[in-house]
Amino acid sequence: MARERELSAGTPTRVLCVDDDRIHGLLLGELCRGAGAVELAIAETAQEALALAAGFAPQLLLLDMNLPDGDGLTLLPQLRARVGHPSLPAVLCTAELPCDVAPQARAAGFDEVWAKPVALQPLRDAVARAATQSGADAA
Repeated sequence: MARERELSAGTPTRVLCVDDDRIHGLLLGELCRGAGAVELAIAETAQEALALAAGFAPQLLLLDMNLPDGDGLTLLPQLRARVGHPSLPAVLCTAELPCDVAPQARAAGFDEVWAKPVALQPLRDAVARAATQSGADAA
């Protein structure tokens, strides 16, 4: 089930998280609170993510490797096309060893690969980059 939450005051950076693990979604919500001004949308399937994407206009994607109806590798280009942003920053989150999936992830267009559970500092850095990139794109 898709959920949207405003997590901080200010001009939020919109982050779309696609992960079928509810616990990881809750953890990301808590981490986003510590990452600054973030508006988080969570989808548990690829289809939910595609339905949310255009209306939510994410500035950063956090995609799970394995989803019930697909995978993050094939979902990424679909989401980028849906929002009309071919270089939308994206991170693949995986329970696998990041070094094992990094070549596939880079080939698919991901900027980074993070091991689950996600740590706060990389999330903070990615949110800051996404906010900066969005500001530059709008100028």
